[in-house]
Amino acid sequence: MKTKNSAIWLLSISAALLLGLNLLTGTRSANVARAADSVSDQDFSMVTARTPQGGDALYIMEKRSGIMVVLTWDPSAKKMVARAAGPIEGNR
Repeated sequence: MKTKNSAIWLLSISAALLLGLNLLTGTRSANVARAADSVSDQDFSMVTARTPQGGDALYIMEKRSGIMVVLTWDPSAKKMVARAAGPIEGNR
């Protein structure tokens, strides 16, 4: 029984410390997605960017065929939705 009480006290103290640190560090800005990363290899390039509507978009380009797809997050459906797809003009 003493071990069970010690574990409860230890977990309560650590939870209180984590809550205090969370409030002190100002994590309000940590919930905002930051876009502007890019990844590239021989076949694909992927870039994230802000959309005019205020969300983020993922641009994926397949280099061999020159086709690009634009994906955005649909919060109501809770999934990624393809917004546009097609060949890139002047690719070759």
